[in-house]
Amino acid sequence: MNSILASWRALATVRNTATFVPRTFLDPTRSYATRPPAARITLGNLAPAPGSTKQRKRLGRGQGSGRGGTSTKGHKGQNARSGGPRPGFEGGQTPLTRRFPKRGFHNPGSREYAPLNLERLQFWIDQGRVEVHEDRAITATELVKSRVVHQMHDGVKLLGDGAEYFHTAINIIVSRASQSAIKAIEGAGGTVVCRHYNTLGLLDLKKGDMKHKLAAPMREKDILYYSNWRRNRGYLAIPPEIRARTAFSGSHLDVPEHLRVAPKEQKPQPVDPEAVMDAAQAAPPPPAKELESQPAPYS
Repeated sequence: MNSILASWRALATVRNTATFVPRTFLDPTRSYATRPPAARITLGNLAPAPGSTKQRKRLGRGQGSGRGGTSTKGHKGQNARSGGPRPGFEGGQTPLTRRFPKRGFHNPGSREYAPLNLERLQFWIDQGRVEVHEDRAITATELVKSRVVHQMHDGVKLLGDGAEYFHTAINIIVSRASQSAIKAIEGAGGTVVCRHYNTLGLLDLKKGDMKHKLAAPMREKDILYYSNWRRNRGYLAIPPEIRARTAFSGSHLDVPEHLRVAPKEQKPQPVDPEAVMDAAQAAPPPPAKELESQPAPYS
């Protein structure tokens, strides 16, 4: 033991302490054996992390696999059968799906339209976001691209809020329009036409590429709505003078022959005799004509 201590003292006296630089515990230039440098990721070494995946349990592959025969289902009983209980079956008691009360219903045939008020449309026109052309009608494509409407859902419905501020003569094609909106647009010198769009047609409108032929309405309710021009401005009964315009001559208003409705002739209004008599009495009498002198009889 004394010899070992003596050798240590000898080494300490020989070692030059002035030039000794202590090495830090973690040298960044040293590659430690416990943390090798990360390999470059390539298509050849891509693999899931170790322990993150495992092989599936293979059932019914013979007795040697340990899961043959009954395939871990045991002997007899309901759960051992191939069909098993139906989903939601709770052993005979009232299942959870029937214990909760039901309120209301969902109508699969309902339609949800994107609302567009005249005040907002006029503001977009004044700012130049929606361009107005005499030979081109405004469709849902321009409305979506200008962000005056965001989600079309089942189409665009024109509403009459702010009709007193609307003063631009426009030609517009929408899915639906209220009576106040139709009156305001036509009062400003414009024209409204309501057209039916299905799901595929709405997708083409959003993209601005009408590569598919627009479908005709299939429901009786829609056919009756778009066949009424006098009230709803439906495109199935559009008058020939409006169809002849350049703004409405495109494929947006193509109508199949079996759904085309001929414009009805205006029936003459029945004449009220009492009104005629009242008008005759209110009018001033015609000027009296002087009777020509005629020879009296037996003169």
